[in-house]
Amino acid sequence: MERNPAMKAILRYVITASVMAAGLRAADQAESGPANEVPDNPAAPAKAAMEFRIVDPEKNPFSKDPRRDLSVNIGGGKGVVIAPHWVLTASHCISSKRGDTVGMTYVNEDGKRVTITSDKVIRHGATDFALVRFKAAIEGRKPLLLLKDGFPVSRKGQPPYQLAKVAGNGVWEEIPARVSQKSGGERFYITKERREGKAGTSGGPWVIHSPLVGDVLVGVTHGTGRVPQVGRVCQWIEQTVNSLGEDRIIWATPAQAMAKQTQPDKPEHGDGTTPESTENSPK
Repeated sequence: MERNPAMKAILRYVITASVMAAGLRAADQAESGPANEVPDNPAAPAKAAMEFRIVDPEKNPFSKDPRRDLSVNIGGGKGVVIAPHWVLTASHCISSKRGDTVGMTYVNEDGKRVTITSDKVIRHGATDFALVRFKAAIEGRKPLLLLKDGFPVSRKGQPPYQLAKVAGNGVWEEIPARVSQKSGGERFYITKERREGKAGTSGGPWVIHSPLVGDVLVGVTHGTGRVPQVGRVCQWIEQTVNSLGEDRIIWATPAQAMAKQTQPDKPEHGDGTTPESTENSPK
């Protein structure tokens, strides 16, 4: 039976619309990827926050007395042991030509000189930090507490922080330092007259001494009066160390680092630490 002209026009419209819709779907798929690749769901639950282990002053595994055995020789500068298999240093101290193989020397608790070689180097990229992992445990040199989150930008009229710089056998104490507003709080600034030490001390530790928890690592030497804050990359350090072995970093809070007298804490771990969940900690 022959269709009337009106019916033919309707069929042509339906067919044309179907073809155009198919073409648009194909174009969208080509631009966004295969149909079975589902994009991230913005409503999906966020990843669980990292649990930082905060030191319990009553069960502190480290000495509360000022320490002098903090600096190690690594790459072209200094570094500091932060976990049984890990050293933190300045990225510019590690030559890219060495890959993951970097030599480190230090004097152990028995006064013997030890040399070991790393098997992994991880650079932060945005700041002058590098983490160096060693397959064998670093024996005869205890790790150091790290400052979590860091200190805020120094306010006008605020007294400077009193820090100590350690490099080899050299220790310079009571160095006034301010958290630079120009750096957005990323670094301490040291005045020219207090820039102690010679070339080759880059990567060495800067600490603040707390009667409550002992020495706390706040930064590493960068040079020209700039000391990047360790706390500003605390999430990167925590995530890197946790994902590449069994070592765990022990942290101190800014309040603990600045404490003048002992205050009780309530630990939940049996290893001298308390858990702290920090979704908004600096990366």
